[in-house]
Amino acid sequence: MESKMENFLKEFGAFKQFAQKEQISIDGAETVNLFAIYRKDERSNDIMANKNSSLRMNGDQPATDKQKAYIRNIYEQNGIEHKVDDLQKLTKRQASEIIESLKN
Repeated sequence: MESKMENFLKEFGAFKQFAQKEQISIDGAETVNLFAIYRKDERSNDIMANKNSSLRMNGDQPATDKQKAYIRNIYEQNGIEHKVDDLQKLTKRQASEIIESLKN
């Protein structure tokens, strides 16, 4: 198994080769800075992908009691007709979408 440092050095080498291939003229310090930015962007993308994946999986779960109570409260304050059974059937994703639409 490769160590993190070995993996990092391979990625850095590939990054430098890419810059040379594309005829990007930068000095050593700029290369390091650009690579650091690239790695940060990659980590951010990975975090967002994992977060979105988690949200998709959790979105199919039943809405929380807090979500349903919030929707019910907004409906009642604004005189919007609703069926209690409909609120009970909501998923977290659906409840979030309703809440966002009510905020606007």
